[in-house]
Amino acid sequence: MNRANQIGNKALERKSLSQQVASAIRSSILDGELELGQKLRDMELALAYGVSSSVVREALNILQGEGLVVADPYRGRA
Repeated sequence: MNRANQIGNKALERKSLSQQVASAIRSSILDGELELGQKLRDMELALAYGVSSSVVREALNILQGEGLVVADPYRGRA
């Protein structure tokens, strides 16, 4: 019996950095840490999660597609 069979099939879920940040922001929204209608600033979130603002923008695009985040032209995201 080889070592891999002894350990078992424990497949790890692969997520991009933007998916991980989207998941963290989603949790903050659903847990009430981020208030309804609160402005979401790319740079603040980037600093909070230790990632680049482009990763945050991509994460917010994911959440916008899910309907959790709304983008208003010239006003930002909430």
